[in-house]
Amino acid sequence: MRHLILGNSAAGIFAAEAIRKHDPVAEITILSDEKYPVYSRCLLTYYLAGDCGEEQLSIRDADYYQKMDIRFRPGEKAIRIEPEKKCVYTLSERKYEYDRLLIATGAGPEVPFIPGGACRAVFNGLRTLNDAKSMLRYAQPGKHAVILGAGQVSLKTAYGLRKQGMDVTVLSASSQIFSQALDEYAAGLVEGHLTRHGIRFLKQKDVNEIQSFDDTVCAVKTSDGDVLPADLVVIGKGVRPNVDCIRGSGIHIDFGVIVDSQLRTNIPDIFAAGDVIETFDLARLCQRVNAIWPNATEQGRIAGLNMLGGKIEYRGSIAMNSTELFGFSAISGGFARGEEPEYEVRRYISVDGSYRRLVFKDDLLVGYILAGETGNAGLLTAIIREGKRLGNRKEKLINSGKIFYSLFYHHQHPVVS
Repeated sequence: MRHLILGNSAAGIFAAEAIRKHDPVAEITILSDEKYPVYSRCLLTYYLAGDCGEEQLSIRDADYYQKMDIRFRPGEKAIRIEPEKKCVYTLSERKYEYDRLLIATGAGPEVPFIPGGACRAVFNGLRTLNDAKSMLRYAQPGKHAVILGAGQVSLKTAYGLRKQGMDVTVLSASSQIFSQALDEYAAGLVEGHLTRHGIRFLKQKDVNEIQSFDDTVCAVKTSDGDVLPADLVVIGKGVRPNVDCIRGSGIHIDFGVIVDSQLRTNIPDIFAAGDVIETFDLARLCQRVNAIWPNATEQGRIAGLNMLGGKIEYRGSIAMNSTELFGFSAISGGFARGEEPEYEVRRYISVDGSYRRLVFKDDLLVGYILAGETGNAGLLTAIIREGKRLGNRKEKLINSGKIFYSLFYHHQHPVVS
C-alpha cells in the first residue's frame, strides 16, 4: 500500500508514525515544500529571539526518516492533485502516485496588498524556519522593526525582534491587541507588560504604504499620514489554510478542507488533517478551523490509522491561544469571548493581579481566559472538551484555585459585595 503525505509538520509526521506502527511494510512518502527535516514551528519565536538554537527546533532525531523507512522528499511543493489518476504533481514537475493520500499542507499567511510590500526586508508573518533566518539578517540592535497586526504570531514576532535589540512598533487596526483571543482586560495586561519591555503600540492605525530605498524598506506610512522609520516590516494579518494545490481536484473546500468525522474528504482514499481542515468545534458547536499543534497531532494520528482501514472517530477540536512573553503568560481556550446574551461570563482578578474569565452556556463551560497565573488551563480545556454539564460543580469550578476577587458578572455588570 502506497501512502503519500503532503506536509512534513505535526499532522503529517504523526500520521506517518501511526501508519508505520501498524504496518511495518507500507510505503510512506512525505512531500514538503521546505528543505528542513521536521521541526517545531511553536519554537520559531524563541529561535528568532535567540532563546534556543536551530538544533533545539528539531522534534525527531537526525536519522528519523531512515529509521522509520519514510521516503522524505524535501523541497517538493505539491501543486496539483488528480484523484482520478491517484497522483500528485509537484512544482519540480515530478509525479507521485498513491493508494491513500493525506493532505496535511497546513496554513499560510494572509498576504494583503500594500503598496511597496514587495521590497526586501518585508515579511509575511513568521511561519517557517526560513522566515526566521531571513529576519535575523536584518535584526540588528538599534534598528527599527514595524509589525502590522497585533495577533498572537505578530506579538511573538515582536518579542523575538525586541530580544534582538530592535526598536519595535506594533500597529493594530483595532482598538485592542490580541482581539481574536483575549478580552479587553486581559489584552490590557499583555500590552502593559510588553510596553514595559520596550515594545510600542499604536492602535486603530493601519499602513497605507511601505516606502523603500534601493529596494530595501526604509519607512511605513500610516493611514493617518504618519511616517515611521523601518528597517524591517512584518505583515501579520492572519492565516488561512493552504488549499491552492487542492483547487480543481473536486475535493470539497469551504474556508478549509471539508472532512467527515473520520477525517476523510469527499473523495475516496483522500484524507486531510491539521491546520488545513475544518472540524467540529466542541465549544461553538459548528465547523471551524482550529489551527493549533495539539489538534494537528491528534488529527494526524487518527487520519493515519484510518488510512489503514480504521474507523476511528474524531470528536472535534477547540480553539486555543497560548503565549508567554518576557515571563508573562496568557492562555485562552474554547469560545473565550462569548459576548452574546445566552452566555454567562464570570471575570475575576487575584491578589497578585492574575486574571480569570470563565464563559458558560447554562452549566456548560465553553471558554476561558487566563492571564498571569495559567496553571488551570489544562483542567479547563479538558472540561470544555468533555462537554458534560457541571451541575453543582459549576460553583466549585468558579471558586477553585487561587483566591480571586470578583470584578464583573454577567457581561460586565459590576458586582457589589
